[in-house]
Amino acid sequence: MTNVIEINYKPHEKQKLFHKSKARWRILDCGRRWGKTECAVAEGLKLSFIKPKQRGWIVSPTYPLSQEDWRVLKEMLPSELVKDELKAERKFVLINGSEIEFKSADSEKSLRGAGLNWCVLDEAARISEESWNALRPSLSDKQGCGIFISTPKGKNWFYRMFLKGKEGVDKYESWKFPSNTNPYFPQEEWEEAKANYPADWFSQEYEANFLDDIASVFRNIDKSIKGEFEEPQAGKKYYAGIDVAKYQDFTVITIIDENKHVCYFDRFNRLNWDVQKVRIINALNKYKAVGYIDSTGVGDPIFEDLVRQLPNRIFGYKFTNESKMNLITSLQVAFEQEEISFPKIDILIDELEAFEYEMLSSGKFKYTSPEGYHDDCVISLALANWAREHGNLTIARNANFSFR
Repeated sequence: MTNVIEINYKPHEKQKLFHKSKARWRILDCGRRWGKTECAVAEGLKLSFIKPKQRGWIVSPTYPLSQEDWRVLKEMLPSELVKDELKAERKFVLINGSEIEFKSADSEKSLRGAGLNWCVLDEAARISEESWNALRPSLSDKQGCGIFISTPKGKNWFYRMFLKGKEGVDKYESWKFPSNTNPYFPQEEWEEAKANYPADWFSQEYEANFLDDIASVFRNIDKSIKGEFEEPQAGKKYYAGIDVAKYQDFTVITIIDENKHVCYFDRFNRLNWDVQKVRIINALNKYKAVGYIDSTGVGDPIFEDLVRQLPNRIFGYKFTNESKMNLITSLQVAFEQEEISFPKIDILIDELEAFEYEMLSSGKFKYTSPEGYHDDCVISLALANWAREHGNLTIARNANFSFR
């Protein structure tokens, strides 16, 4: 008699449609809170037990989201099916020798080299196409299958994958499920979101519709990708924006010229402050740039330290919801009017595309990156743009800017 071990997962009817598929490439386009992560993790678990010694990856856009996927599997997986739980390697080894490993798409290098039987790309629309291209060969020798789950984010590569399944391309199958096709999704939540949020945002986030960039905070991103980094030129003015690392975040230095072209870009983390300070000072001195640094909270003593060495060259920007709104709105206008340009900086492009807004109960907007994502590059660029927009900073009297 075969022993039956139940996992902690009860699929609803729409999820069952997905689990019946035998397609090699499966694309699941869903509204928020539909249950797509649980569905895909359960499918990965099923594929791990169809045969022994299977190897699968669950890939998320960022490390924090990867940790959430780990939690979902851990809650789903009975302990009697686990041979080993390797937290340092972010891997489960199952009793049949199969392995399930968790990866983040922050670095393309970490997605190369493995031979996989299956992979799940969670929030695939927020993973760069370059990362998917780096991962794709890992599925070749074993003819592994790929599961792509996401809420839409414009019409990017995830959208093109979705179309293949809808157009009946061989080995592809796609599904679209709005949030309220989950029978456990409260109808009052659906009605409240529909009444209180912008129509485009609701259409994308809840109805799972693929929209053009009209639903994005920043438009014309593709048109802004042009040119190369440039060495400083005599007679040109340069403006800097510095976002300082906090915990898991990155310090980002962006320098633009008077024409709002990004000439210099540097992004780093896990460096002690003395090393960071040298990199910031060297960059600003090289371009003789003036600009703003985030001086909120942990950034305040850093700003005070820098301003002593760069007097009348660097100014603090205090973040409140209102001051951030003004900062981002100014950058929105620059994109709308096609004033901003920059070389192909993948991480900057990813952050700009992922950046979103949330409507507060007051009716005002709050701009932020999605949970688990970074926005350091966006803020750094926005601060540089603000410096360029607001004239000669050397005559500023209030060195620590904020809205009251």
